[in-house]
Amino acid sequence: FSSRQQAINFCKLAEQCQHDFVPVCGQDSLGITRMFIDNCDLYEYNCDEKKRELTTNWAS
Repeated sequence: FSSRQQAINFCKLAEQCQHDFVPVCGQDSLGITRMFIDNCDLYEYNCDEKKRELTTNWAS
């Protein structure tokens, strides 16, 4: 997928997502980890910043 297709997918996920406020940890391709309010927050971040952070285990 191109980065534009990925951004569109995350934007669509963010648009349709219902916040559940269950914290998730996201990690980028460089291994940098950050905390998000929930999956919707991670999708919004990926959409707005044109990133591709994915959820990861807390201990990683």
